[in-house]
Amino acid sequence: MIQPEDIAFAAWKAQPSAKTEGALYKELHRFASILVWKRLGRRDPELATNIVHQAFEKIKQFRGDSAFSTWFYKLAFNMIGHEIRRVKKLAMQTSDEFLENSPDSSRLPDRELLTKELLASIEEPERTILRGRLDGRNREEVAKELGVSLETLKSKWRKLRSRLTKKLG
Repeated sequence: MIQPEDIAFAAWKAQPSAKTEGALYKELHRFASILVWKRLGRRDPELATNIVHQAFEKIKQFRGDSAFSTWFYKLAFNMIGHEIRRVKKLAMQTSDEFLENSPDSSRLPDRELLTKELLASIEEPERTILRGRLDGRNREEVAKELGVSLETLKSKWRKLRSRLTKKLG
């Protein structure tokens, strides 16, 4: 099935002009917006625009081995995946910084309920690590309590955080 972006690309390739380039841009932006919506579950016009701009920068690399829409889909899919990873990494860093820099752990939402549910779902020594983080103690104290090095504690925390992130969705 021929996609609208394939038709717009063919028209632009056959007769490059501002009009055909504008039509191609419009179709690619529409397609990118749909892909962003499907993968992120939200609108992100800036990301869609960045995808289209990247496509125009790399359009000379299109060899014609597949449909133009397939090439564009792969480019968009990869850029959206990069954005997902960037946002997750930022969220993890932000939550770490909050836990590390917040001596008043009562600022955490529904702290008691969250603590009870999470502590019930994990075993020692992870329970001690989580309790220490939620109580606002620094990592050195928790490492000393467990009798492990600071690097070991950091490693255990990363693994625990990953598992809890998966549990919480």
